[in-house]
Amino acid sequence: MGAVNHEYGPGEYRVESKADYTIGALNPIALDHEGKFDKPVKFSLLEPGQNIKVEFLLYRKGDGDPYRSLHLPITYYLCQQNHGMLFCQRFQPGNSGHQVSGV
Repeated sequence: MGAVNHEYGPGEYRVESKADYTIGALNPIALDHEGKFDKPVKFSLLEPGQNIKVEFLLYRKGDGDPYRSLHLPITYYLCQQNHGMLFCQRFQPGNSGHQVSGV
């Protein structure tokens, strides 16, 4: 994740990542004018799914509402190996359950 401060003065920020629940946070991020932040962001999802809406929300210090946001659709497969075959659990559109298939 990257951010650049274009506010003509120092700023302090925090980042939250969410997918119907908070899955990660980075704070505080202090940047001078034109200061840059660039760091990998790690997060974990609770269960497999297709087009899970993962949000990255940037807050300025003291603000309750996000200053900027980014939304990414993520498809997450749960896979495990059994007897030399890889089995993945995947979401089926229009079905609340999961299907297991050998790959």
